Order: sequence, then C-alpha cells, then structure tokens
Amino acid sequence: VVVNEQSALGLPAVLRALEVLTGVFAMTPMIYYRRVGEGRERVENSPLFTLFHDRPNDVQSAFLFKEVMLGDMLLAGGFSSFVHRDVMFQPRSLSRLNPRGVHPAQHWDRTDGIELFYDAQLPDGSQGRFSRTDIWHVPGFSRDGLFGVNRVKLLDDMLGAAVAAGEYARHFWENNAQPATVLTAKGKISLEDKAK
Repeated sequence: VVVNEQSALGLPAVLRALEVLTGVFAMTPMIYYRRVGEGRERVENSPLFTLFHDRPNDVQSAFLFKEVMLGDMLLAGGFSSFVHRDVMFQPRSLSRLNPRGVHPAQHWDRTDGIELFYDAQLPDGSQGRFSRTDIWHVPGFSRDGLFGVNRVKLLDDMLGAAVAAGEYARHFWENNAQPATVLTAKGKISLEDKAK
C-alpha cells in the first residue's frame, strides 16, 4: 500500500486528530512582546505583530496560516515560509513553502558553530539556497532541534495497515459483502452440487 500524506489523511482518525490540533492551535493568539527591564510590553506597532496577530499575507488570515503551519509540522516534519521584506528590510509578509521543497543544509565551523541554510523551491518554480533571514523554518518534533520528524514516513507500517484494511472493506462491500472466492474440485461436479 502506498502511504503518503494524502492516504494518511484518508483515515478518519488521522484527519480528525489533525483538525482538532490545528484548529485549537490556530485559535491561540500570537502576540509580539518586547523585553522592558524585568518585564515585557506588547508591541502592536511592530511589523511582526501584524504578521502573526492580524494577517501574514494578502491571501491568508492569521487563523488559516497557523492551521497550515501546525499541519505541516505534524505531517511533514516542519513548516517553512519565505519572508518578504520592504526597502527597510522589515518583514512585510510570509508565503508558505511546500515542506517537501525545503531542505535545511547545515554548515559548522569552530568559530561560529552551526549555521543553517535552506535549499528551497519557491512557489514560482525557482530554486536557490537561502539564509535564515529569507526563510522562516519551524521544525516539528525533532531529535536534533534542526530537522523535524516526518510522522507519515515514521508511521508508514501502521498507516499502511490501516489504509489496506480500509481498501479491503471497501472492495468487500462493493462486491455485495461476498468474499471473492473460487472453489475448485479435482473431479466433475454435478449441477445440483454447483447450485448448492
């Protein structure tokens, strides 16, 4: 059985769990704060406040953006978006990138430690290597803090068994609940025995 994101979402338990988790996460407000002395203050005039609280781009609401974000983190192992900046280099919008088109690449040196770059395919089809100022990457559950675990690949066998059981049940009911069985015999069978 081919197991991918689409077939996993065909399982009612997976779909419902994803709807609940992403919906609850999307309802949580993201508010940008600045440290002030020992405390903090809400910064509503910052571009980051607008991106995360109001609208990350001209197409998606903050709710939808956060819903997609957590969905990517749970299913694909991470969420990535391209950061569009104005002439003052301030972030002005975020565009979601296909998680299968973004591949973190790390570089390590003795002076600075780990530096991350992202080999990414942009929505217009172009590709390139980008720095962390261009790509906002949020790994999902991770074993190293850099690369998220793709749960669909990790749970391939379990999801495959569930998909196969669903396919079998569908074919069984399409065949009027009659198992696809062929009876054979070594000798000749009479018409009465065939009818039985």
